[in-house]
Amino acid sequence: MGLSAARSTLTDWELETAGLLQVFYRPLVLHVQGASLIHSDDTVLRLQEEGRKGRTRQAHAWAYLGAGWRQEEGVGWVAYPQAVVFEFTLDRSGKHPQKFLDGYRGYLHADAYSGYDALYTGGEVIRVGCMAHCRRYFHEAALAHKGAGLAQQAIEQIGRLYAIEAEIKALDPTARLAIRQERAVPLLDAMETWLGAHASTVLPKSALGKAFGYAVNQWNALRRYTDSGILEIGRVEMWRGGRRSGLSVAAPFVWRCPSNLAVAPFPHPPRRTGRAQLTHPALFRHIKPSPSSGRVQSASGVSALTSYRG
Repeated sequence: MGLSAARSTLTDWELETAGLLQVFYRPLVLHVQGASLIHSDDTVLRLQEEGRKGRTRQAHAWAYLGAGWRQEEGVGWVAYPQAVVFEFTLDRSGKHPQKFLDGYRGYLHADAYSGYDALYTGGEVIRVGCMAHCRRYFHEAALAHKGAGLAQQAIEQIGRLYAIEAEIKALDPTARLAIRQERAVPLLDAMETWLGAHASTVLPKSALGKAFGYAVNQWNALRRYTDSGILEIGRVEMWRGGRRSGLSVAAPFVWRCPSNLAVAPFPHPPRRTGRAQLTHPALFRHIKPSPSSGRVQSASGVSALTSYRG
């Protein structure tokens, strides 16, 4: 509209809006906790604090996606309306997912982070592994060893499992479970035997050894998706755009919010200076790039940042 507003005014608007939106937070949490399956993950945030001379500290954003299916009388299987809750924390302590999921009963789709372990002890939360994580370790081993034969064999076996999932994606849980039991379970049994035969033949600290170690240690959780048709073979990606981007948050904005829960993550793609393409003063004022970000971007030949105004 051709109008100009001071940074302080825009920041106050953002803070007041965050406070008003708090009314939706608790109902959203209850909706996610009411799902039969929750996908959980965390990602790093760079927190800019006053007095740190442009340096950032590492904070975290946690995502909890409620998904799964439910049976309704006279209707049958109905997909649970998916929703995501994000939480901002200053560290990656396991107390954060344990607090959020306190009292939850159902399946938890997560990686092998030890912070989730306390949730599985009572038997009310059932752990489901992520086959995509398993494949990633073998993929990294294949790159490190220039297509190592064992790593490639593992990738091919996992690929056959994903091919089955692609065929049955549109089916209801009952049909998915039947097909998994018929076709996926024999493949998993064969892969388990294959893992046991070769795990002792690789160096434990090598990339291939770490891949085998992850698969063997997480095997029961990795194959648990065949126990129920409502589960997935891999964790559903819950970050905007299908991937996690580096995010920066200014500490003064965090501390002035009515609740830290209102803060993260704001999905603005950062540039070399840490500013968003669509700059918001509350989040990106005076934020400098992290050394690692600058090195990666410089190595890729990215030119200087174009200035964004208005």
